[in-house]
Amino acid sequence: MALPDVRTRFGWSTEKNSFSDIEKARQFFELICSDDKEEPKLKTYGDVRKLKSVVGHPRAEDSLFNPEEPLSEAIRIGEQGRKSVDASDLLDEAKASLASIGILQAQKLRPKDLVVINELLSLLEQLKKNVASNKSK
Repeated sequence: MALPDVRTRFGWSTEKNSFSDIEKARQFFELICSDDKEEPKLKTYGDVRKLKSVVGHPRAEDSLFNPEEPLSEAIRIGEQGRKSVDASDLLDEAKASLASIGILQAQKLRPKDLVVINELLSLLEQLKKNVASNKSK
């Protein structure tokens, strides 16, 4: 591993030229090795290098270790954390993400997901009021 932050995150010791933390090593190997259910998330040397965008960003790392999310999502979250994002871009992204929830996925939502939906609706209503009050000034 050539990237210092990635080496540290996955417990690689350059002195020993091996992993020094078994749990972190297990996490890394789960990303590069496939199992009966999933393809590996990191398939190429380039994928491993892209971890520099992910390491150090808790939300991006959560996405990385979520087997249901692609590597590209973890990278997007990590890169988003590195730069200032325009509010309109965030709204477009949220709209696209929510629009991608299909009927089958919606049928699997749980009561805790309804709580999140209500929180989102409340945030959107507040945002709408703020925009309307700024336009009237």
